[in-house]
Amino acid sequence: MAKAKVKREFINLSVDAKIQFSRDRVVDMTGNANFTTPNPSLATVAAVNNDLETKHLAALGGGPMQTAAQNAAELVWNDTMGKLAVYVEITADGDVTKITSAGFHPTSTEKQPTHAPVKPANPNMKHSDNTGEIFFSCDAVPDAETYIALLSTDAAALDIAATKTQLMIELNPQSSTPVPIPMPPPVPVPASSVLLIIDVSSQRKKIITGLASGTRIHGKIYCTNSAGRGPDSDVISIMVA
Repeated sequence: MAKAKVKREFINLSVDAKIQFSRDRVVDMTGNANFTTPNPSLATVAAVNNDLETKHLAALGGGPMQTAAQNAAELVWNDTMGKLAVYVEITADGDVTKITSAGFHPTSTEKQPTHAPVKPANPNMKHSDNTGEIFFSCDAVPDAETYIALLSTDAAALDIAATKTQLMIELNPQSSTPVPIPMPPPVPVPASSVLLIIDVSSQRKKIITGLASGTRIHGKIYCTNSAGRGPDSDVISIMVA
């Protein structure tokens, strides 16, 4: 599991909000059993905050010199609070409860998959209202990051693997070189050639266009994530309308 970190959004607060934010962090961390030796010390944080507040008040009714002094004090504040955030982050070691107890905001955490996705269930093909177009889908697969659909006019061609967003390849029996064609193709691929379609995306529902009516299309889906490749779904087929 990814460990939570401390968000640094406080750097973008207005000066008034920064002063209040720092003051609140001193209150939250004073006597906090999760953070017994703050670095920088809370006394240092309070002193830097007080200096920023003093120079901010002077800048409100002052001129360029007072504004420059405020800007310099704000840079010191940013550095000090950044170091305090690092201390909280390291000490909390990703514990969201501890980070929150100091008044800082934790980043979201995401579980990293420990296993490759399971076999996609219930692969399904159906016609759309458009000629030469089908919908291909399966049930949602837990922890799947990518759904890869392979479709072909020849079921044996489904063993070919590739990675694209969506790709059509014409496998002409008169040539040993597969020929990629536009998606969708300007004209349906003739039945004399084998058509291979590869669709790679995070979506389990696919729209396949440019198919020749009366052609049988075979298809399967498998999923991947950071842990690896899952098993193929069952192979199904449909006659294109």
